[in-house]
Amino acid sequence: MIILAGVTLAIPERIAVALGAQGATVALSSEYLWVTAWFYPAFGAAVMLSQFSRVDGRPTLAFVGMIGLTLANIVLDYLLVALLGWGIFGAALATGLAYSVGAVILLFPSLGPRSNLKIIRPFGSWFDMLKTAFNGFSEFLNEASGGLVLLMFNWILMRQVGATGVAAFTIVDYVIYFGILTFYGLAEGLVPLISVNFGGRKPNRILQFLLFGVVFNTLVGVALIGLLLIWPNELIGFFLQGEEPEIRALAISIISIVWPMFIFGGANIAISAYFTGMHCATQSALIALMRALLLPVGLILFFWSQFGFMGAFYALPIAEAITFVLCLFLLRSRLPRQIVDSIPKSKYDDEK
Repeated sequence: MIILAGVTLAIPERIAVALGAQGATVALSSEYLWVTAWFYPAFGAAVMLSQFSRVDGRPTLAFVGMIGLTLANIVLDYLLVALLGWGIFGAALATGLAYSVGAVILLFPSLGPRSNLKIIRPFGSWFDMLKTAFNGFSEFLNEASGGLVLLMFNWILMRQVGATGVAAFTIVDYVIYFGILTFYGLAEGLVPLISVNFGGRKPNRILQFLLFGVVFNTLVGVALIGLLLIWPNELIGFFLQGEEPEIRALAISIISIVWPMFIFGGANIAISAYFTGMHCATQSALIALMRALLLPVGLILFFWSQFGFMGAFYALPIAEAITFVLCLFLLRSRLPRQIVDSIPKSKYDDEK
């Protein structure tokens, strides 16, 4: 994060342009990047400490840290943007300070006497860190590719429809993002539970956690589909100040295409988390690569060229459906008992 902060502070304008900023938005985007870059280490610390809190058997602490971060962001946004009128600078400063608050909330309990995790002199090699990074590569793909897919849709809509299209998709993307974040929230909690039971050689408990994750995310997806299909106007109304019929009609049309993605998306994310917890990094990365990058990008370009800009939105549900078939195929030979039984007990003892 320090390296990334240094690069961002040095060339914020170039980064903004590379991410698609044009005209007046270049200066605004550059300012936001420059301010938040000073807090990048806090961003990394908050995320890392949240994960370690769960591994430490203290999920409530992780929850409190993230809630504190969120509330601090809301309050600071109101103070710096609404009251003081600091605009983009205030919004960026609020975000950076909020992550700093989250990191502080998580830091001191993690180093306190009640923590089961202790700072010790490192042993082993940096190769272990590389293996750990590879095991989490799927999470990197999920986060990074989301921005790329969003950038593609915005680029297509700006060319075909203009600002109206971007505004309509932005509204739909908020709803999609809410669902995806819910899926990821369960997945983040699932990984340490599966990993601990993997180390304890308890395949039945691992299977229970896997099934719970898939069922829970699927039920959340079904609930979101119900909201999208029954109350689309009400959901869109949260983001529109006036009637704006063109934006509303386009947003409803997009919703009518993308809603099936929630049927499979939650299960795909839960299964990817399962493979991460079981140290099956290749399978987890393959799922993330297919559902979040290769299939969406390829299908967006294909459907756009064949059926126009509205056709591009079919890429999202179709990508999730194909990935779900891939998940079932990968699970056939990598169920919990099969993986646990394939590793000698001595291997577990070495890892412990």
